[in-house]
Amino acid sequence: SDVLSIRIEDVLNVSASVGPLFGSLTVASRVMSTIDHFQIRHLWRNDAIRLKHIIQGYVIAQHNKIDTAHLTKDQLIETLLELGLDSN
Repeated sequence: SDVLSIRIEDVLNVSASVGPLFGSLTVASRVMSTIDHFQIRHLWRNDAIRLKHIIQGYVIAQHNKIDTAHLTKDQLIETLLELGLDSN
């Protein structure tokens, strides 16, 4: 397997491709060319959608300088999901 770490500040966009059962994520980053996006495959459909919303929510939070440090894990997830859902 390949392991790649990308700082959340470097994530430009994330998109999900889903079928009836499975899905994948495509992450566009500042450190990669626009042609060479990173893909995360072999996810359950609902996990791909949820992760897309969480990551996109975090990108929006960082861009808008929303402080999330004081939130509990559950509050953070809920906040990021709400922000990510609004991006659709």
